[in-house]
Amino acid sequence: MRNLNLVIVIIIASFLFMSCLHGTRREEPVPAEIPVREIEQPPVREPEQAAPVPAEQPPDPPEIGREEPEAPQITEPVAAVQQETEKPEEPAETAVSKAETAPERPAEPDTTPDSRQTEAVQKPQPVVLGKKAIIMAIMSHSTETNALVYHKTGPLLHFIDVDKNGLLDAGAIFIKKEKNGADPLPQPLDLTDMSRLYNDRAMPFDFYYQLFIQRDGKLYPDRVVSLGKRVVIQGIIEIKIKPEPDSITALSAVFPTPEGTENEWILFSSAGISRISFKENLSNYPRVYDIDEDGTLDIIQFSKIFEEGIGMETFITLYKWNRDSFKEFKTINVVRNLNQFLQKAIDLLTQNNLKAFFIHSLSPSDELRYAQGSLKDEALFHSLFKPLSEEPVNEDPLDIRDMQIYDVTFPEILENPFLQTSLTDYVFRPLIRITASSGSYFFKTAIKMAKNPFTSKKQFYFLLQ
Repeated sequence: MRNLNLVIVIIIASFLFMSCLHGTRREEPVPAEIPVREIEQPPVREPEQAAPVPAEQPPDPPEIGREEPEAPQITEPVAAVQQETEKPEEPAETAVSKAETAPERPAEPDTTPDSRQTEAVQKPQPVVLGKKAIIMAIMSHSTETNALVYHKTGPLLHFIDVDKNGLLDAGAIFIKKEKNGADPLPQPLDLTDMSRLYNDRAMPFDFYYQLFIQRDGKLYPDRVVSLGKRVVIQGIIEIKIKPEPDSITALSAVFPTPEGTENEWILFSSAGISRISFKENLSNYPRVYDIDEDGTLDIIQFSKIFEEGIGMETFITLYKWNRDSFKEFKTINVVRNLNQFLQKAIDLLTQNNLKAFFIHSLSPSDELRYAQGSLKDEALFHSLFKPLSEEPVNEDPLDIRDMQIYDVTFPEILENPFLQTSLTDYVFRPLIRITASSGSYFFKTAIKMAKNPFTSKKQFYFLLQ
């Protein structure tokens, strides 16, 4: 009986086990296995597509850009990037950002000297030649074919910063040696002795100006300016074209001649070197001053030339500085223009047209005063013409109010009559005769040439005395 009950319990247990096993398979949904397979595959692919390149070649963080002495700080950020990229579940951007913000070890003090400081210490300072060294270098430039010219105090040279770089350059006067036994060269060569002008054995030499440029602690010969064949040289004069310290400079080499002197101007400008020549003798004479008051020197050349029917005409030529050299600006004559000025004055006086005469004859400033009524006719006439003697020739007083003028005589002008009373003033003081209804009278008067006759409204005018 007991065995039968045990068999029944085993059969019931087996049946229940089979029922449970069969019920579990029906309740387990089949689609649940699909998501498991899809989830297992993507994680393997996503880390490979995340950005393997940034992991291997991350953008250089600021720490990587340091100099060579800080090499240990370069490798640490790179290693951090590699370790972070080995985690497939973390995006590459996070790895890079961690590498950029990774804490650094305190930098060890850099004891290596700065390369720029080392270079500055090791770089030699440029050599700058002083005046004595420049003179010695120029003196050694004489050769068998050329010789440096001396005067009583030493070589004939000057100093100039021609390229405006703060270094002294220089120029000197040389001659070309010629094989002629008639005129042995003195040593040192002093061609400033004026007695050479009257020495039959003194032969002319080819003079030239040699410019020397200073570079890298040495003096190099540069441009050459020919000065022509000369017997003697008086010296050289440095001239400032403008008053500013760094303005254009001219060097005047003065050569005496039996007739006077010849001036060779060597001009230095940003355009290079140029040359202009002037003669000074009985027929030609230059004047150098700022005629138009614009701050730049001008050259005014007076030249006398004989003209038939005129006499010895004087031409005045103005040379103005034009950025790199002197250029001829304008030329006017003196004798012809003065005769025309005086002839018009005579015509107006003999026509008894005093008002027109005063307008023609007065300076621009006096003419304005006359137009404004500040100057009266009678007082103005006696201010222009002063009697040579207190009494007239026929002992009759001169009264211009009811005077009839028949003739006015000025001296015949055959050459430039103006005398230079100052640097800019040229005055002519003639004696004139006026023949009027009341008799003949002699007067002294003064005629002035305008300070700048090239641009003035009037080239000549009478002076009030």
